[in-house]
Amino acid sequence: MSSNQRYANVRPNVLNQFARARNFRSLRWRMALPLLLIVLVFAMFATYAVSDAITRGLRQTQMDRLLLSTRAVDERAVAFGDSQRRELTRVAYTEGVPEAILTANNPKLQSLVQPLAVAAKFDYLIIGTSDARELIGLQRTASGYGATQGAALKALPFVTDVLGGRLHFMSGIAHTDRGYVLMTASPIKKGETIVGVAVSGMLLENVAAAMRGSNITNLAFYGPNGELLYSTFAHETNDSLNVSAVTLKQALYTADQVPLLSLGLASGSYYAAYVPFIVESTPIGVTAVFEPNGLLVASESSRNLLSLSLSAIAGIVTLSAFGLMTLGLRRLANVNAVARALASGNRFARTEMKATDEIGELGHTLDLYARRVQKQQDSLELSLRQQRRETTRLGAVLESIPDGVIVQDLDGRVILMNPPALSLLGSQRAFRSSPLNELTAIVTDTLGAALAPGIYTLGDPQRVPMDGKMLHAQAAAVLSITEKRRIGTVIVLRDITEDVRREQEREAMLMDLARDVRSPLEQKMPAGSTEDALKSFIREVNRNAIALQRMIGEIRDLATTDSNRVKAGQRALPVEPLLWNLAREWQPVAQSSALELHLMILRRGLHVLGDERRLRWGIGNLIDNAIKYTPAGGHVTLMLCADEDESNAQFSIRDTGVGISQDDMPHIFTRFYRGKPTDSAGRPLSTPGTGQGLFIAQRVIEAHGGTLGVSSEPTAGTEVTFALPLTADVTLDVSSHTNTREAALHENHREA
Repeated sequence: MSSNQRYANVRPNVLNQFARARNFRSLRWRMALPLLLIVLVFAMFATYAVSDAITRGLRQTQMDRLLLSTRAVDERAVAFGDSQRRELTRVAYTEGVPEAILTANNPKLQSLVQPLAVAAKFDYLIIGTSDARELIGLQRTASGYGATQGAALKALPFVTDVLGGRLHFMSGIAHTDRGYVLMTASPIKKGETIVGVAVSGMLLENVAAAMRGSNITNLAFYGPNGELLYSTFAHETNDSLNVSAVTLKQALYTADQVPLLSLGLASGSYYAAYVPFIVESTPIGVTAVFEPNGLLVASESSRNLLSLSLSAIAGIVTLSAFGLMTLGLRRLANVNAVARALASGNRFARTEMKATDEIGELGHTLDLYARRVQKQQDSLELSLRQQRRETTRLGAVLESIPDGVIVQDLDGRVILMNPPALSLLGSQRAFRSSPLNELTAIVTDTLGAALAPGIYTLGDPQRVPMDGKMLHAQAAAVLSITEKRRIGTVIVLRDITEDVRREQEREAMLMDLARDVRSPLEQKMPAGSTEDALKSFIREVNRNAIALQRMIGEIRDLATTDSNRVKAGQRALPVEPLLWNLAREWQPVAQSSALELHLMILRRGLHVLGDERRLRWGIGNLIDNAIKYTPAGGHVTLMLCADEDESNAQFSIRDTGVGISQDDMPHIFTRFYRGKPTDSAGRPLSTPGTGQGLFIAQRVIEAHGGTLGVSSEPTAGTEVTFALPLTADVTLDVSSHTNTREAALHENHREA
């Protein structure tokens, strides 16, 4: 009997067993209506998402344009301040001006400075005496410059600061009958004596014109208390442009943040950025940069267009889907009948369809399933037995691996965890709560290189931090050897904490070396630098060059500094010549840093047992630290004495430097730790080095049997003290005898 005949015999019974229920609804309605709703909802969300993306893009574009405008305003403000400073310097250093001030020759003084004021286009120029008394005042008008009187220079704090010699240039805001004026003061000297002051002024409207850049950008200037000084808006009131105290403080005191606000003004909607108004490195207020906001019209038009388009698409898709489903359901009825027969236990039911389309492919696939199901059932038991043997073999292999191994089934359950894995993780519970449990969920299923028969890598190795350790984890797929099917996952673990730490230390050292190479070369000498500035630059270059040479030697010699190697090269060393040689070696470095290096020998004739080269290296690091962290004009003192029982040579290196903070003291002997030193004014210091000075010194001193200690007080200096055991002034060379005896003992041991 053929399969068709068998199927024909059972079809009536099968169909009768599956009668349609009363609440049966055609698939075309069940799918078409939800599809319509889904497409409409998708259209609404797509409209919102696309229009929102367009709006965000436009907003970001406007934010970028606003930030570019703000940066341009800052650059123009700097250029404007430099221009005012140059022109005011020209006035202060004009020949004859100091003499005219001293003789109160106002006509001559006006004849000298008025052409300079015209050339610089100052709105105001005031020349005063050293006691802040006005001599002459010039004010620019429409017809030229006219003389003014009554300027209260003593009421301007920046004028008194300049006359006091505290600053060479100082700027501030002053109020006049023509509005607020940006004023800059500079001293007028005869020789080294301040004989007067020159004060230039520019109306804020002219300052804004120089900083504005384009007509669509508007500016507003605010005082340090938030009062509006001037704005380029023609029709805006002061109340509409007021700035909150929070925004004002954020703009003035937060260096890495620019407050951005969206404002609705009478003239339209604007985005505003608030930045400090800085002249001569002094913030004297806040500058607000306004750019028009054109997002509203663009977002509304894009939303309407997208809504119409997506609604039309939704209707077309729904109608087309309804028609196609009607045609397809007729063929699905045949597939449905065969599926019912198979569900009833008739393994011979077939659709006999050709795979010409998706429905035909479904019927053909159903036929393939029916033909193969019996074969699969017969071979199922044999396959299970083979898999058990393979699992047992694989478990034995994994148990013998020295690295940590975790084996999971396809559902993620742990079925094996070898002793090294338990040692690294503690328990299976710790594994479930660790990031390792998520590793197999994120790795790719693409098989990589073979690790062992039936085990292939999944993705790249991962570094997973856990309980203060760094673990190297590699996930791999476990495949059936016979059928190459995936039957589980294995994770191989290795503790690489020390490797990561050494890698980080090497990277930190290389970064310090790169910074120290760049730091002296990145300093640029400005045009017209004084001789003192040039000498300072040369000292810095020399200092960095010496530091780099020393760091290269440290990297080469640090690996050889242990107690055994140091003892092999020890001899009796006179301490006094050692310190004199160190003083001569570091004297040029101290002089280049404008420091005085002193040597005090309180006890002569002392000898220590040591390696001279390594001692000079370790003590040199201590002297270098003292020089690096001592400001110019300070002192570094090397002192030698003996302790009370004449058993140790006591050394002291004392400086008048910036000291070490209490936060840094516990870490000063940690390798590559550099701390955060600051000068007396609280400014951070930038010095070359890799953070190994005290670490190397401690290692060298302890390798010679000595001890080292540090005491320090911030801003008052640091004292490093260390002791080395004393010895006789003659060293007996027993190295050859010792080596011979050790060789004989080693040979006897081999023979035994």
